[in-house]
This record gives sequence, C-alpha cells and structure tokens, in this order.
Amino acid sequence: MLLILGIVTSANEESVETYNKIIEVCKQFSDKISSPLDTMQFKGSNEEKYKWAMDRVRQSELIIAEMSTPYC
Repeated sequence: MLLILGIVTSANEESVETYNKIIEVCKQFSDKISSPLDTMQFKGSNEEKYKWAMDRVRQSELIIAEMSTPYC
C-alpha cells in the first residue's frame, strides 16, 4: 500500500484538491492508496481512528507526507 499522510483537521477545499492531485500521480505506481481523504471519511472513536491509522502505517510499503499546510 502507498500511504499519503497530511493534515485532516484543517482540511479545506484546497487541501482536498492537493490530495487528489497526489493520488492521481501515485496511481501510476500503486492501485492501493490510502490518503487523508480516507481518514476524513472514517467514522469511529478517537481510539478506533488511531488504530485504523496505525494499521495503515504498518501495511504501507511507501509513505508520502504532504505538509504544505501548517498545523495550528
């Protein structure tokens, strides 16, 4: 799996557009991609979200961190 990491708490239309562009490029290299867009759709408690995210990190062969938006 190819994992794209980025800030989801402040996700706005511009961030979603950025993630979609990264996903499109990454599709050339993998058909299994997880991104912050998936994280935003995941429903569960904070503990479930953490476990879900850590499972994706463990399953990943490549991780891309998109950090153009500062976390505030």
